[in-house]
Amino acid sequence: MLLICSSALLALVSMRGMMCVAALYAFYTYHSIFFLKIKKLNITSLFQAFTPFLLATLLASSFLVLHYTQTGWIGYHIDSPWAASFERVDVTGFLKNIAILGWRLLDFWKSSRITRFSYSIF
Repeated sequence: MLLICSSALLALVSMRGMMCVAALYAFYTYHSIFFLKIKKLNITSLFQAFTPFLLATLLASSFLVLHYTQTGWIGYHIDSPWAASFERVDVTGFLKNIAILGWRLLDFWKSSRITRFSYSIF
């Protein structure tokens, strides 16, 4: 019951919450199959894993259909300030994005190590 209520509330928060519910369902199914040792993987076992997320799915689907009928878009619109961020890039743009991601991760790792070191001194 707690999983039903929490996933429904999470789906009502935002579209990120809806994506978190989908990820939670994927993890819940993975956990059910590999850790609880479900012998048969079939539609029935997947549906049984899905039942706690049924209310969240209905709420999210209802919101997305209503939103689409009222606005004509889901996710982002053409006039969004971030619309350029959703455009496709070529291979050089992809490699540039990978390099920037690596640089940001290294920078974050370096700053977190400095912070931990400064805390350990005091």
